[in-house]
Amino acid sequence: MSDPRLTLFDGQVAHVSLQGRVDANSFTKGTWQRCGKSTANLTRANGSQDKQLLLGERFLVISQNDHGQSFGQCERDGYVGWVNTNDLDADVPCDLKVVTLGTHCYSEPDIKSAPIEWLPMGAEVVKHSEQSNAAPQFTAISITKNQIGYVPSPHLAALSLTSPDPVIVAQTFLNAPYLWAGDSYHGIDCSGLIQRALLSCGIACPRDSDQQEATLGRVLDEHEPPNCGDIVFWKGHVGMITDENQIIHANAFHMAVAQEPFTQACSRIGQKEFGEITSIRRLSA
Repeated sequence: MSDPRLTLFDGQVAHVSLQGRVDANSFTKGTWQRCGKSTANLTRANGSQDKQLLLGERFLVISQNDHGQSFGQCERDGYVGWVNTNDLDADVPCDLKVVTLGTHCYSEPDIKSAPIEWLPMGAEVVKHSEQSNAAPQFTAISITKNQIGYVPSPHLAALSLTSPDPVIVAQTFLNAPYLWAGDSYHGIDCSGLIQRALLSCGIACPRDSDQQEATLGRVLDEHEPPNCGDIVFWKGHVGMITDENQIIHANAFHMAVAQEPFTQACSRIGQKEFGEITSIRRLSA
């Protein structure tokens, strides 16, 4: 049975790839668009939030409703859901991505100018052709068709650039507030933290913890000690080992991304939250 989180079908309209597999009123190829806000919530039909899109992220739209929402699928991880139509923009290829925890986009190439927008790690932007007008420490980007913004150049990198270590990426989020279905430093959840850490290192990663447990790496043998970078799963929760004694995870106990002793976390989670560990997985051999 298809995972509804990954099935591009809103109950009425489906993607053409699903012909013969779902009972839809109509099928369509859809239209690619991109997220036009720093973050945009992806929700279910009942309004509950599943994840967030980041600025510049591609989204394949197959339908729209009467409430100003578009249904589609995220290119990043295949997740489907509803997004406010006004939060989407044209599918213009991006050149650069934000590689710091976050950054400001300014109205002028001057740190004292008014900020236009906050951009999260992983946001993708279009470099503007009028770069020559920017001070050397800024990069000009296109905010809308008729608006230019300026981002500190050290905060941007080519889309192909990857970080060397997912643990270091995860640790940059320390103390970020916990937010169910959040995907940025303004708020992030346990599986969102793991996904962002891995994607920043060029490692494909699904969005939810059960999907991650089913696909990432290999399961450690019973007597193998966990190493730095290993991913620990509970039923409904996930974290990453940072050394032989510590784990980092976004969690509702601290209501933040926290690093704490592994045994302490296991005891509390086992007794009061998600039960026993279901697996520990290693990304590399």
